[in-house]
Amino acid sequence: MQLLEFDITDLLMADFVELPWQIYHEDYVWAAPLRESAHAQFSSHNPFFQHAKTRAFIVRIVTGK
Repeated sequence: MQLLEFDITDLLMADFVELPWQIYHEDYVWAAPLRESAHAQFSSHNPFFQHAKTRAFIVRIVTGK
Protein backbone atom coordinates (compact mmCIF):
# COMPACT_ATOMS: atom_id res chain seq x y z
CA MET A 1 0.00 0.00 0.00
CA GLN A 2 1.30 3.46 -0.88
CA LEU A 3 0.09 6.76 0.48
CA LEU A 4 0.50 9.37 -2.25
CA GLU A 5 0.33 13.10 -1.67
CA PHE A 6 -0.49 15.39 -4.59
CA ASP A 7 -0.89 19.11 -5.15
CA ILE A 8 -4.40 20.34 -5.53
CA THR A 9 -4.74 21.54 -9.09
CA ASP A 10 -8.00 21.79 -10.97
CA LEU A 11 -6.90 19.08 -13.41
CA LEU A 12 -5.88 16.54 -10.76
CA MET A 13 -8.84 17.42 -8.59
CA ALA A 14 -11.22 16.73 -11.47
CA ASP A 15 -9.75 13.22 -11.76
CA PHE A 16 -9.90 12.81 -7.97
CA VAL A 17 -13.57 13.84 -7.84
CA GLU A 18 -14.48 11.47 -10.70
CA LEU A 19 -12.79 8.47 -9.05
CA PRO A 20 -15.83 7.30 -7.02
CA TRP A 21 -17.90 7.07 -10.20
CA GLN A 22 -15.25 4.79 -11.69
CA ILE A 23 -15.12 2.61 -8.57
CA TYR A 24 -18.81 2.41 -7.64
CA HIS A 25 -20.61 2.81 -10.98
CA GLU A 26 -22.04 -0.72 -10.80
CA ASP A 27 -22.89 -0.67 -7.07
CA TYR A 28 -26.68 -0.33 -6.89
CA VAL A 29 -26.61 0.87 -3.25
CA TRP A 30 -24.18 3.72 -3.88
CA ALA A 31 -25.90 7.10 -3.74
CA ALA A 32 -23.79 9.29 -5.96
CA PRO A 33 -23.51 12.96 -5.04
CA LEU A 34 -24.23 15.57 -7.65
CA ARG A 35 -21.11 15.96 -9.76
CA GLU A 36 -21.42 19.74 -9.75
CA SER A 37 -21.46 19.79 -5.94
CA ALA A 38 -18.46 17.48 -5.69
CA HIS A 39 -16.46 19.57 -8.16
CA ALA A 40 -17.45 22.83 -6.42
CA GLN A 41 -16.38 21.46 -3.04
CA PHE A 42 -12.82 20.87 -4.24
CA SER A 43 -12.56 23.71 -6.76
CA SER A 44 -9.92 26.39 -6.30
CA HIS A 45 -12.83 28.86 -6.54
CA ASN A 46 -14.25 27.57 -3.24
CA PRO A 47 -13.83 30.43 -0.70
CA PHE A 48 -12.49 27.93 1.86
CA PHE A 49 -9.23 27.68 -0.10
CA GLN A 50 -8.61 31.44 0.22
CA HIS A 51 -7.97 31.01 3.95
CA ALA A 52 -6.89 27.42 4.40
CA LYS A 53 -3.95 25.24 3.61
CA THR A 54 -4.79 21.78 2.36
CA ARG A 55 -3.05 18.55 1.51
CA ALA A 56 -4.53 15.88 -0.75
CA PHE A 57 -3.83 12.17 -0.33
CA ILE A 58 -4.85 8.98 -2.04
CA VAL A 59 -3.96 5.40 -1.17
CA ARG A 60 -2.79 3.07 -3.89
CA ILE A 61 -2.83 -0.67 -3.33
CA VAL A 62 0.28 -2.31 -4.75
CA THR A 63 0.12 -6.02 -5.47
CA GLY A 64 3.01 -8.30 -6.31
CA LYS A 65 6.64 -7.31 -6.34
